[in-house]
Amino acid sequence: MRRRPGIVLGFGQYLRDIAATGNVVRRADVGVGVSIAPGAGSVLIANNVIAEVRRGAVVGMERGKFVTGDLSKGGSERFANVTISANRVR
Repeated sequence: MRRRPGIVLGFGQYLRDIAATGNVVRRADVGVGVSIAPGAGSVLIANNVIAEVRRGAVVGMERGKFVTGDLSKGGSERFANVTISANRVR
């Protein structure tokens, strides 16, 4: 089985100023996959409900590959383009 996020934000450097807010993701391998590749634009991931995910609520990706752990638990400050705030993770 191929692992896929419920929401994908960007691919490689092709991420430009996105706000992902007010979504519900349930029963996915990853809740939100976000591009952390060099050159990626800014992204806000806030006020989402992410439940019953296997691998993590918010995971950094580079060209379709998961390359970080769950950024909703910490570590997102390493990526200047990513802001994660006030998500409800169950």
